[in-house]
Amino acid sequence: ISSLDLSAPELQAKPISIRKLEILTNFTRKELQTIYQGFKRICPTGYANKDTFIQIYQSFFPSR
Repeated sequence: ISSLDLSAPELQAKPISIRKLEILTNFTRKELQTIYQGFKRICPTGYANKDTFIQIYQSFFPSR
């Protein structure tokens, strides 16, 4: 399939497990769930464009 084939199915990575996220991020399960719930309120489709991502990132890390 060429990169210009618009009829090609969208590729998606397999979702990472919440346990693996706990290990990789040092967030608790509850913290990860809270972050995810907030993300889904802002991006109900589960996708964020660049501007939305920057807005979310800056809300978590205002000094960066």
